[in-house]
Amino acid sequence: MRKGERVKEAKVSVAELAEMARENVPLVGMLAMQVESVLPGAVTIRVPYRNEFIRPGGTVSGAVLMAVGEVFMHGGDEEDLVAHVTATYSIPPQGPGGAR
Repeated sequence: MRKGERVKEAKVSVAELAEMARENVPLVGMLAMQVESVLPGAVTIRVPYRNEFIRPGGTVSGAVLMAVGEVFMHGGDEEDLVAHVTATYSIPPQGPGGAR
């Protein structure tokens, strides 16, 4: 967002998106995904740390990251479909055990 630019309202609230995701995608509950904020063009999701999510080398499994992106990419519009997702891993593991 540019300096001085006004933030538009999101189409759905945090509570609405969280409820829709929990009701429609069982994976949300299995991974304990939490919706933290919803803005136009941006959704912040938290997935609590679990040892099972860490792959060799100490990084978070790409499957976990892709699951979050795929579930929330539509931003609350049940008719949208994620057709293509790409991930680039360019940051080496940090901190104790490698994950951060």
